[in-house]
Amino acid sequence: MDLGVQRAAFEHAIAILIGKAPAELTIPPATLNTPPPPVERRPDVANAERQVAAANERDVSTWLQPEQSDSDGFDHLNGLRSR
Repeated sequence: MDLGVQRAAFEHAIAILIGKAPAELTIPPATLNTPPPPVERRPDVANAERQVAAANERDVSTWLQPEQSDSDGFDHLNGLRSR
């Protein structure tokens, strides 16, 4: 199928799905010449990666701490008797 015919069919289907007449919908063609920036360079992605790394660091340090129990030998954090 020709690319132009395919595009027209997709635009028609999208117009119907969003409740518009196909003649009312115009979708500008995508520019293929300019690629999007690499994900690693996006500030929002870099910030999210730092937040995840910090959260993981906190979780790991919590798991590495020794269990806390009172003198009765009962682990009040987990509800288990410690040995």
